Amino acid sequence: MVTSGINIPTILTDAIPVDAVIPIIISLLLQYLMISLNKTDFPVPADPVKKTF
Repeated sequence: MVTSGINIPTILTDAIPVDAVIPIIISLLLQYLMISLNKTDFPVPADPVKKTF
């Protein structure tokens, strides 16, 4: 198989059917969304202000 002048072995291109890849991608996206929605950023307390004079 030749694609764009690059010879790609068929073992790499035909190993995983598209029907198996789509659910994996969807589950990874859902996991990423759940993690990003549950993440809470708390403000970091500032250092005390020192008198300069």
